[in-house]
Amino acid sequence: MADEHSLDGQRIYNLACWALGAEPGRGQSAARFVGLPVERAERCGAEYARLEEGMRARFKKYISFR
Repeated sequence: MADEHSLDGQRIYNLACWALGAEPGRGQSAARFVGLPVERAERCGAEYARLEEGMRARFKKYISFR
């Protein structure tokens, strides 16, 4: 990721954490790949739940969620 649009460390950790929180089995590889700290990984389920709740609230009038 060495182009002008590369992600900084915090963003890549956030994306890996959200992937882990959304689908723990599949998100583990992303978390390992970026070296997500164990202390952060333990909070990813709750962090993703807050993210999802916020997205649903923000976009509920535009998107039909399952």
